[in-house]
Amino acid sequence: MEIHAPHGQVHSFRDVAVHLAIVTVGILIALGLEQAVEWYHHRDLANEARETILSELRNNKNTLDRQLANFPKFRADAVKAFHFISDYKDHGKTNIQWTGAFYYSAPLRTTSWSTAQTVGALAFMPYTEVEQFANLYRAQEDYLGAQDITYEALISAAGIITAQKQVNDDAPAYYREISKAEYETARIRLMTALASLSSQLNKAERLDRQYGELLGGKSKDEQR
Repeated sequence: MEIHAPHGQVHSFRDVAVHLAIVTVGILIALGLEQAVEWYHHRDLANEARETILSELRNNKNTLDRQLANFPKFRADAVKAFHFISDYKDHGKTNIQWTGAFYYSAPLRTTSWSTAQTVGALAFMPYTEVEQFANLYRAQEDYLGAQDITYEALISAAGIITAQKQVNDDAPAYYREISKAEYETARIRLMTALASLSSQLNKAERLDRQYGELLGGKSKDEQR
């Protein structure tokens, strides 16, 4: 912004006052325009962040819904694995035909939320809206923690089951026999996985309700 001296000579206080008024109005207009441009920029930044966050949450809900639909299968396979291991520990054999556990993790994303924080877009959104998003992403994080416990327990038990299957399938001689202590360790891990699955299911249902409340859709519970 440039401020120029008045053209011509100033002959009276009135001339000075008029010039100062013109300069003041010009400054106010310039500042107003600058603030308007900033306001539009901040509004666009907030709107873009809101849309990307909502899109991310919709995708996360769809992912969670698919996993919720498979929880009965997850639990049935974990129970089957538990009996498979128990039979070998207690009797040295089993009639259970094991085909492998069925489990997958739900990759709930946080990229849009993290990006909005990094670029400062949350500062231009209403506090209550930001609080809703923050609560939902915290619930996601809590759910992912429960999911990790389940996954680690199942994976650690799967090694013993796989080794036993290799022995059953006429594996080469270098496959050693599995000890009862190893079977017991696998059983404990499977019990941990079953307990974790129950906890994970409760958290999944709560998270699904929160998605529904924020996104305006129905949770799996409401659909049932």
